[in-house]
Amino acid sequence: AKSAYAGRHFAAVFLIKHAQQKKTSSSTRHLVGRIAVIKMMFESFKIAPNEIPFDLYAEYLVRAYDNPAKEVRETALDGILILAKTVGPDKLIPHIEHLRPAQIQLLEDEFDRVSGKDQLDPTG
Repeated sequence: AKSAYAGRHFAAVFLIKHAQQKKTSSSTRHLVGRIAVIKMMFESFKIAPNEIPFDLYAEYLVRAYDNPAKEVRETALDGILILAKTVGPDKLIPHIEHLRPAQIQLLEDEFDRVSGKDQLDPTG
């Protein structure tokens, strides 16, 4: 990801596209590892919203959030929240509409939390 030749976008796209081509890549360990690398890239490189293939990241993370394995869902939730901080939660809404209502509610609550909307208004 730090390479001057390949860079962080190539690394992330490779991780996601490669994951979609391999059967072993759907194991819990592989999914959690790939999502952790994507999260690390967002946190380490402070990627600007216009610098990312947003739909690719959103689709991958939301699909992982719908995974039956709890560890994958929790890691994907963290990734979705980092993405929401980067591009804004409103941009993610179309990507989560197919999820179950409880999942959508949890995501919306988390979006409010990370954006500070759930804090008490000091002007009351």
